[in-house]
Amino acid sequence: MRKPAPATIIALVALFVALGGSGYAAVSISGKSIRNRSIAGKKLKKNTLTGTEINESKLGTVPSAGNSALLAGLGPSAFLGATAKAADSDKLDGKDSTDFLGATAKAADSDKLDGLDSTAFVPASVLRSFGPLSVSNTDGLTLAVIGQLTFNGTCFDLSGTQGVQLYIGSSVAHAAYADLTQAGAGTTYGNADMGQFGTLASVVVPDGTKVFTPVTGEALSADGHQVFYDLYMGQNARGDTGQKCVFGGSFVVQ
Repeated sequence: MRKPAPATIIALVALFVALGGSGYAAVSISGKSIRNRSIAGKKLKKNTLTGTEINESKLGTVPSAGNSALLAGLGPSAFLGATAKAADSDKLDGKDSTDFLGATAKAADSDKLDGLDSTAFVPASVLRSFGPLSVSNTDGLTLAVIGQLTFNGTCFDLSGTQGVQLYIGSSVAHAAYADLTQAGAGTTYGNADMGQFGTLASVVVPDGTKVFTPVTGEALSADGHQVFYDLYMGQNARGDTGQKCVFGGSFVVQ
């Protein structure tokens, strides 16, 4: 076997050194071994960088998203914070709570209709009564007001005679009424289409005569309300003297 030539030995040594040096370099390269800005992005394998390798706080604003920190063109200072409270949060349409009724409060006019008290209306059906009213000589004493109808009494003293009278009035023409009874010295009346006044009963007697007369009947107001009246009138009754009159009674209104 022949010995290798010296030139061959030198070439083999150079080859082994070259190969060994390359392997060493492949496993020993670090960031310090690479010059800044010397590796182009196209040299990196696609989809190999993740959030772990990237410091997001170092990233700048995307040029096409210059208003990414705005909402409808407004900055954060234009909006309330998550725990903040609006200056008018305790108001409704700019009004304070004192401008509204409470849940259990009652309006000042809650008992009125169009500003009118219940006494301005005739109930669907109600019983009303009055008396006894004892009066001396008087003209046009109002005894009761029921809707459009008014019931009045008169006590008078003429030369040698005395009188007591009940009559009905209406604020609107075309009311109707009819007396149903006649008692004592009374004279009853009726009218199917009266004007503003009508006589219910009238008694004229000599001075000092004692009279007590019931007056019962029905009336129909121009607006269609029915009134059933059961009244009485007297003069010098209950031991009264000196031309005193007395009135009283009750009504049923429908």
